[in-house]
Amino acid sequence: MQKNTTDNSHIEAQGNVQIGDNITNIGTSQTPSVPRLLTNVVPIESNGIIGRKKEMQETFDLLHTGKTAVLFNGVGGIGKTTVAREYMVQYQSDYAHLAWLTANQGIASAFVDDVVLLKNLGLTDDINALMSKGGGDAGQLAAFQCVLNALSNLPEVLVVVDNANDLADFAQYRNLLKNVAFHLLLTSRVHPDGWANVEIQSLPQADGVLVFRKYHPSVQAADKDIEAIVKQLFNHTLLIELVAKAAEANNMPFDRLQKALKSQSFHAADINRRKVDAGGHGDSLDENRKNTYVEPYIFAIYENISDLSDAAKAVLRAFALLPTATPMGEDKLIEHLDRFDLKDDLIEVLDTTLEKRGWLDKHKTDEGIAYSLHPLIAE
Repeated sequence: MQKNTTDNSHIEAQGNVQIGDNITNIGTSQTPSVPRLLTNVVPIESNGIIGRKKEMQETFDLLHTGKTAVLFNGVGGIGKTTVAREYMVQYQSDYAHLAWLTANQGIASAFVDDVVLLKNLGLTDDINALMSKGGGDAGQLAAFQCVLNALSNLPEVLVVVDNANDLADFAQYRNLLKNVAFHLLLTSRVHPDGWANVEIQSLPQADGVLVFRKYHPSVQAADKDIEAIVKQLFNHTLLIELVAKAAEANNMPFDRLQKALKSQSFHAADINRRKVDAGGHGDSLDENRKNTYVEPYIFAIYENISDLSDAAKAVLRAFALLPTATPMGEDKLIEHLDRFDLKDDLIEVLDTTLEKRGWLDKHKTDEGIAYSLHPLIAE
């Protein structure tokens, strides 16, 4: 692709665009009228987050001690997006520019396909030229570098990239993303190596009770009884919220809710009688999925299991027979999986296919490496 310029373009380069080019003269010309909110969807008002002070402080410390890119990790629905949203709200006064992107089609596409972001950065013509002339991956990479460069030339920028779940993206764009001159938060289920990481885990019991009461304000029950329900729902943020909303919408007596959860968990017909609002968890979804029944919505969070290999699916099925959320050491795990004839390449499947893609949790113990499976994934 020839680096020809269009009228009024900021592109100043010669020769051919190649993967890995350092495009330093693109997107450096900024007009003084770049708006504060760079994208259409930018959270600036709090939804009232419960708990997560530790994770918020850890994120702040990382971003202010030399880390420009921080990755929020955790299983689907655990609260990654909520923490990222609240971080942007609480610290918005520290930044001159804010942007919120969703990586449904990959990280690079989140930047180069957002027409509002490109317009606000004055890059629409530049990106169109790069994408049309470059073609394929080379054009997208050049355009991606262009947008990152423009953002890096602005003062005090915070960008959130939500749902960045493509493990290959983190390997391909690692150097680009970790060396930007602005603060970048990414939410992801995958566990790539070498990133500043904040793990978003299950809610503490007391916070789970507060979440339940928030979304089921008419409930008449003692904290200890609600605690039992929170535990039945695996202390999982989204599941607690949706079940509480369902109980409120159905005006369900508390003892009836207890019985339904005890017998059928969140699959119970009483809980799935009426659709409920997915709330902030549905911000990245199309309109017809924002109002949902509890069970199919929870299952939809983990629908990308179809992307796994047959061997990985077989390991997960065997894992689901074990006590959930209980770390199991490699030796015992190999002994268990031997019954299913799954020992071949087991460590590769556990580490590369399952743990790095967010299906298993990996733990370092005094006895060595151990793995555990979240109860919702076991379901």
